[in-house]
Amino acid sequence: ARYAKRAFRDQLRGKYVTIANLNSQWQVNYSSWDDVLTRQDVEPTAALSDEDMQAFERLYAETYFSTCRQAMREIAPRHLYLGCRFTSGARPVLLELAAKFADVVTVNLYGQAARLLPGMEVGSDGPLMCTEYHYTARDTGLFADAVAANSRRITQTERAQAMKTFARSFSVHPRY
Repeated sequence: ARYAKRAFRDQLRGKYVTIANLNSQWQVNYSSWDDVLTRQDVEPTAALSDEDMQAFERLYAETYFSTCRQAMREIAPRHLYLGCRFTSGARPVLLELAAKFADVVTVNLYGQAARLLPGMEVGSDGPLMCTEYHYTARDTGLFADAVAANSRRITQTERAQAMKTFARSFSVHPRY
C-alpha cells in the first residue's frame, strides 16, 4: 500500500481505535485496518467522513511543506524556500500551512489587479510574491490563447495598459 494511505489509516486508527468505530462513523464495512489499505470499493458519504478527510489533508500538507523546508535548510541553507505556486483554486488550509513553513508564499494571479487568494489574510505579515501573471493579445498572429479568460486583450496596446495597471496594483496592495 502507498505511504500516504498507510498514514491515513494510522491517523484513523488513532482516532477511532477499532475498525467497528470507523465503520459506524463512516457507515462502511471494512473488516480490518488492513482492509482500509486494500479495498477500492468503499466510498464513504462525504458528510460522514469529511472531518477525517480534512484532517488528513492537513497532515499531508504539513508533512509536505515541513519536509521540503527541512531539505532546503540542509541543501541550500542560504536560499529562500518559496513553497509551491498557488492559483485561485488553492484551499485555505494549504495556504495557511505554506505560510507556516515557506519563507515566501508564491502565487500565480490572472486578472485585473493584485489580490489575495481566498483564505489569505490581509493583516498577515508573511512575505507573498506573485510569480506569474499573463496577458495576451489577438493581434500577434500567434494561435495561443490566454491562460485565463480575464487576461485576454484584443490589441498589444490594450495588453500593455493591462500590464501597467496590474503592476501598479502591487505597489498599493498591503501584502505585496
